[in-house]
Amino acid sequence: MPENLPTHTHCLECDYAMPEGRPYCSEECERAHEAKRNKERNRNLLFMVAAIAAVLLIAFLSMGLV
Repeated sequence: MPENLPTHTHCLECDYAMPEGRPYCSEECERAHEAKRNKERNRNLLFMVAAIAAVLLIAFLSMGLV
């Protein structure tokens, strides 16, 4: 790798190279990244609820309560 590159970081959303000190290159990228994180969190929460419901249903069926 070239050793004469200035110190920099990359935007967490678009991977654009920029000076150090900021996680995003623009407010647009920050909003887009936050939207993706929220969508992933909601999907994970839905999966967890479905998994717990399935385990409870199996437990109730095995005990003959349903």
